[in-house]
Amino acid sequence: MSFEEELEAICSSVDGARSAVLMSRDGISVAIHKLDERGPDDETMLIELVASLNQAVSAAQASGAAPLSSVDLHTGIGTIIVRWLSEEYFVALMLNPGALDGHARYVLRIHSLALEKELL
Repeated sequence: MSFEEELEAICSSVDGARSAVLMSRDGISVAIHKLDERGPDDETMLIELVASLNQAVSAAQASGAAPLSSVDLHTGIGTIIVRWLSEEYFVALMLNPGALDGHARYVLRIHSLALEKELL
């Protein structure tokens, strides 16, 4: 499957999903699947969050902790779940308020394997 097909499969597997984005740690989008074009600009929000995400990765490394694998951010417009695929790339799933984030994390974990293989 292509990146776009994987992102579409992620969104269709999670009730309340708004969009899924594959992005580099530089803030460059590789692929995006958005269910509703009228909603918030999730891609721009992620670009703005990249510096903070990179700081979180650096903090985990500096403290000697295991590599950071995922981060959940809860906002007034929903939840953002970020899962690192490699040192350089991550996938983010944006959820509407009330969506089941536990199920979303599971779906991301399952699809992350295919996305990682596609990155190689």
